[in-house]
Amino acid sequence: MDSGYLANEVYRFTEERTHRRIFAIKGRGGQGIPFISNPSKNNRVQTPLFVLGVDAGKSLLFQRLKHRTKGPNYCHFPLNEEAGYDEQYFKGLTNEQMVVRHRKGRPVIVWEIKDNKYKRNEPLDLRNYATAALEIANPVLQKEQAAQKQPPRRRGWRQISRGF
Repeated sequence: MDSGYLANEVYRFTEERTHRRIFAIKGRGGQGIPFISNPSKNNRVQTPLFVLGVDAGKSLLFQRLKHRTKGPNYCHFPLNEEAGYDEQYFKGLTNEQMVVRHRKGRPVIVWEIKDNKYKRNEPLDLRNYATAALEIANPVLQKEQAAQKQPPRRRGWRQISRGF
């Protein structure tokens, strides 16, 4: 749950629900901030807080959007517009771009909105937070068919030798 607004209330809400894996998150922009940091309890309520490097997450998402063949890191979207993935969604998803600016003589990477007439970028932020939630939860994402076709595991670490 994003704790950028009414942080203390979010901390209290998530503190009671950490056993259900509901955590507080806070997005932080800038270079050198990892996409997901280890949780910190350095807040008033002492609940786990994950700081997300939103710039790193946006870079990761745009790298994944460039994949053209299905496989690892390929982004899948439903084809029917009733699911909410219409033209406006994709316009908001891709409405920012990475730009190099110079501050105090040093290059700094910033994310800027492409189209000043359309300033909505919620799909990008939501996809970024959803990716972070998936990484934090770390569920087992394995198809049932693939799990059944795995070779059987060896019972022990030693092999049985014959003839000795």
